[in-house]
Amino acid sequence: MILNPLFHWILEQRAEHLYRRVMPYLPSTGTVLDVGSATGHFLVTLEQHTSLRGTPVDVIDFHLTGLPPLILMADQLPFPDHHFDCTFLIFVLQYVPSPRHLLSEIRRVTRQKIIVIESTYKTAVEHALLKLREWVWGPLAFHTSRWGGFIPKETPCTVQPLRHFTREEIRRVLQTTGFREICLIPERWMGSHLSRDLIVLEAI
Repeated sequence: MILNPLFHWILEQRAEHLYRRVMPYLPSTGTVLDVGSATGHFLVTLEQHTSLRGTPVDVIDFHLTGLPPLILMADQLPFPDHHFDCTFLIFVLQYVPSPRHLLSEIRRVTRQKIIVIESTYKTAVEHALLKLREWVWGPLAFHTSRWGGFIPKETPCTVQPLRHFTREEIRRVLQTTGFREICLIPERWMGSHLSRDLIVLEAI
């Protein structure tokens, strides 16, 4: 099927773009945790470019490449304290019931940096555009992939956003969970304040 290589190519290009964004902030060696690893393309790309060793975790398994994720069945991450050198949260916090609880667990299991990428908006119009974009890349993409056979048909959809953040809101959540912001690098969409913010953190 011609759509199969095209689908993987799109996900590989997305993963390469994400890797280029996070590359300057990566540890030189060690272990990383990818929370919300989804199809697995980002972690595979990361390991292709670096000597880092990754562990994928998610609430369901719809990986298409790399290792299958460890399925989270409880509120706690099943790892000892300070187990990973770096943890990634890439477009995850809008989906989880309690972002602060997840962040507290990530703070517990991470030794060095936490790298967050999250969509943010400023105006009501940008919020509406963000909702539309997240629907396209979330539920619509998921159900299309399931219809096309890329994801098993019995897999439940877990990419329905529960919230969206302004930049001030996401910063407040991160700061009140015990993190210090090292840097924030926006990636604006068409010159607007609708942005995919990369935020590098360390625990305090």
